[in-house]
Amino acid sequence: MCSDNEDLYKGFSNSYFNGYSFNCTSEDKVYTDVYNFDYKNNHSSIMYYEKFPKNFFEINPSKFSSICNKSHFYGEFKLIVKNEDPYLYKMNGAYNGITKTLYGYFNDVDFKFISLLCGIEKVKCEKLWVVEVEELNSVLRKTIETVYKWTQLQKKGTKERQLLKWCNEKLYGEAAKKRFYPTSYKWNEEEQKLEEIVNEFKWEEVSSNLRCHYDYSIAVWTCSYARFRLLKLRRKLEQIGCEVLYGDIDSIKFRGEQGLSYINEINKEIPDDFTLGKLELEDFATKIRVLSFKWYCYQAGEKLVVKAAGANIEVV
Repeated sequence: MCSDNEDLYKGFSNSYFNGYSFNCTSEDKVYTDVYNFDYKNNHSSIMYYEKFPKNFFEINPSKFSSICNKSHFYGEFKLIVKNEDPYLYKMNGAYNGITKTLYGYFNDVDFKFISLLCGIEKVKCEKLWVVEVEELNSVLRKTIETVYKWTQLQKKGTKERQLLKWCNEKLYGEAAKKRFYPTSYKWNEEEQKLEEIVNEFKWEEVSSNLRCHYDYSIAVWTCSYARFRLLKLRRKLEQIGCEVLYGDIDSIKFRGEQGLSYINEINKEIPDDFTLGKLELEDFATKIRVLSFKWYCYQAGEKLVVKAAGANIEVV
């Protein structure tokens, strides 16, 4: 992929990488009968299923209206949104609440996200690229599949499983930093030990020049897909009458049994023997209280779970 254009590189390095999150709860209220679902291997599943930039072709920004509905694109934009949303203020200080103006580098997936989140009233395009997309290289996709399969053979909570799961989730970041990417793999026996699996991964160091091959665009598009996927799920659950309480990057908490049927339909799109990217019920909370983002506790049967800024504590 050619991306030696300085403006394009500037866009990648300044794009918004964080995930979508929301909290619709009141911190002094205890909620009952709450379903807690997670996307399995969130970022790596997006890399596995979605398409990513192959080539960028810079065109005149004035042509945006003629290509926006039929091409993949990336550019520098000023957007005036229709409605306010708390999440807009989290986007790297790029949102001006007084003028309802959102400024930054966005791709076509971001436009779908922003349109669904708050609506777009007016668009001003300052720089524009048409984007040719494709699946990631087959070895990188096979690496994701191999590591995923190996983690499924381990008992939940084992150090080996957690390590490889963490590695899988970090693949998109490593590719974005362009330090290494996998060039070959070997998958033999299910009983292979961790050391053997790791040693059989062959890595090739690529150029230190950040303007070549796997650049920031992988991480940019991965996060864009993740934000849009979670928001679509939230909106659909709300449409069918569920009370959606909380969401953070790859998880969602809601009330309403009707949401289970919809999630089941989503999961049917993925083969039964391959759960990468499926929504999985982590817990059914009989009681839950959310204090703020990543700070909450809930009761699930005889188990009490406390989450405190990334640390999970379970008391049985």
